[in-house]
Amino acid sequence: MKGIVMMNAPQLRNRTRFTLIELLIVIAIIAILASMLLPALSKARERAKATQCVGNVKQCTMALQLYADDYKGTLLKAVPENLVYWTNVLYRQKYIPTGKVFLCPKQNQKTPWKDNPDALYTYGLNRDITQNSDQSHIIDNAGYFVNIYSAIPKKSPSIVWLTGDSLYVPSDKTKMSPSVVKGHAVLSWNTGKEGSVSIRHSSKANLGFLDGGVRPIGGEQMINLFPRVQEWYYNESIRRRNVN
Repeated sequence: MKGIVMMNAPQLRNRTRFTLIELLIVIAIIAILASMLLPALSKARERAKATQCVGNVKQCTMALQLYADDYKGTLLKAVPENLVYWTNVLYRQKYIPTGKVFLCPKQNQKTPWKDNPDALYTYGLNRDITQNSDQSHIIDNAGYFVNIYSAIPKKSPSIVWLTGDSLYVPSDKTKMSPSVVKGHAVLSWNTGKEGSVSIRHSSKANLGFLDGGVRPIGGEQMINLFPRVQEWYYNESIRRRNVN
């Protein structure tokens, strides 16, 4: 028809091809968008893990309280028997239906949880919630059976912590690394022990308290807890100490 220019197939194909410059521009735009979105996605994942961790610690805290109620107020010991830890007992006595709740979602060593001696590497249980001044009491790393209704000093249950984010601290601290996230079943309020509090969730540790609540606690808040936490770790490798 007059006025209409007909194009053959090869000409159409040539018109739909991208030039190298156009491809580079598209790739650059995609890279810019990815650089903007990835940090947001990473933060969203971290928030999700922190939320899941709060739920895990809540279940552990409730299970510990139920155990104490069933045993006339006696709180479970962190290591009740040789190579048997508090999580083993709660699982075997069916206070907790699944071992998944014993591990922080960020833990990347000794997973999944198993009902065996590897239960050493879990959330930590405060081995001495009374902060007893008797030196023989302080040095027992296995913890103590104590009555949560009579043995605790007159402190608000909302500041007496029971369990939460912990970190296995080897004797050779040069082996510690931000890439190694491994808990420890025995948490110590004082220093020099294998299990320390880890503030791994946006510089906060999720801790369960005697009143049943769970809260994220930062380093500046450790002084307000009972027992007062003297040492904790940031980024799974950097030690911080309470100087007050």
